[in-house]
Amino acid sequence: MVLAYGSVARPSEEAVKRARAEGKKVSFFRPITLWPSPDKEIIEAAKNVNTIIVPEMNYGQYEGEIARIFGEAGKVMKFIKINELGSETIHPDRIYSAIMEVCEQ
Repeated sequence: MVLAYGSVARPSEEAVKRARAEGKKVSFFRPITLWPSPDKEIIEAAKNVNTIIVPEMNYGQYEGEIARIFGEAGKVMKFIKINELGSETIHPDRIYSAIMEVCEQ
């Protein structure tokens, strides 16, 4: 599952569409609000997921929040952070590459 918010939501959605077009099973979740965190909705969206890719335009703080949610729920989950600190939004190719790496495992 790709979980993205804000400016990286559209590139993430594009990467997910590309992967799905190739037959990969990948879902996409875009929280509308970050606080209060939609814990129940995130857990429900990831009920059949073993890896969550979290692209962010920062140091990766939201990935820590996602890890907290699953830790409290007692669900073991693998997280992949894609972080960018520059002024350019994360390109869909970068997210797509991460999706393909997960699918190949």
